[in-house]
Amino acid sequence: MNCNRFLALMLASMAALSAPLQAYAQGDFPDKPITMIVPFPAGGAADSAARAAMNGLSIALGQPVIIDNKPGAGGNIGVAFAARAKADGYTLLLGHISPITINPHTYGKLAVDPMKELAPIGLISSGPMILVVHPSVPARTLPEFIAYAKANPGAVNYASAGAGGITHVAMELLSSKAGIQMTHVPYKGGAPALQDLLAGRVQAMSDALPQLLPYVKEGKLRAIAVTSAQRSPYAPDVPTAAEGGLHDYILSGWLSVFVPAKTPETIRRRIKEGLDVAVTSTAYADFLTAAFSPKIKPMSTEDFTKFVQAEYVRWGKVVHDANILLD
Repeated sequence: MNCNRFLALMLASMAALSAPLQAYAQGDFPDKPITMIVPFPAGGAADSAARAAMNGLSIALGQPVIIDNKPGAGGNIGVAFAARAKADGYTLLLGHISPITINPHTYGKLAVDPMKELAPIGLISSGPMILVVHPSVPARTLPEFIAYAKANPGAVNYASAGAGGITHVAMELLSSKAGIQMTHVPYKGGAPALQDLLAGRVQAMSDALPQLLPYVKEGKLRAIAVTSAQRSPYAPDVPTAAEGGLHDYILSGWLSVFVPAKTPETIRRRIKEGLDVAVTSTAYADFLTAAFSPKIKPMSTEDFTKFVQAEYVRWGKVVHDANILLD
């Protein structure tokens, strides 16, 4: 046997041996703790949902999932950290509608492109937003609110948790659909925005149900509309925006799991399998109920990827039309 033929056979044998070894290594996943990067501070609604879902994922995969909060720059810092992590399945990202599909349009330059450098796995939470006003506002329905805003252009001050985030662009979308002009008052987080809304220093706000509904139930805020196609079972007396005349004002805030884009497909599938078990568990369903959030119906990774891409396009148009650009 000549040397060239011997070398070719040896290389072929090595390749044949390495393939099952690699498959075995990935099939063994996970064999150590996993870290989830949460790009928001500890203690908030996103952080709470991440911890509840990751507790279920930990049980499903048989390894601890450690939460690592990396807040800052509207979620961009944590997103960049996760995208640059080793693509071995041991670093996950809590994906949020704002840093994944809105920030790429509102920020002039980002450290990473989340649509290219991250891969979607699946949803852990998705629910409508609710438009509320301070009780001093003379409007009890969406048509009345729109009429009031039209009669007083720029006089309605609405709060957001920060410029360029979902609580900002959702109200810009409302302004565009309804043909009204409101004044945006951005805050550094949802808590100070809510404090000023409760105090009457601003008149309106739109955010996820868990953030605002408790104050509606206490009579401290007045609910105008929810942004879902049907009324929320947690707020059955609150009409949808469609019932108020805005038939295409349907949107939701969502949380999800992403991994670095180069993570092997076998590992992605393993994470997805565990995630589906976690988000459909009784314990997680109880958490969602307590948080006024709908139960999750897992969609395939392919369908979720299409959903994220559609959200990216949708919010890009809103940002462009409203001329929202951050440094």
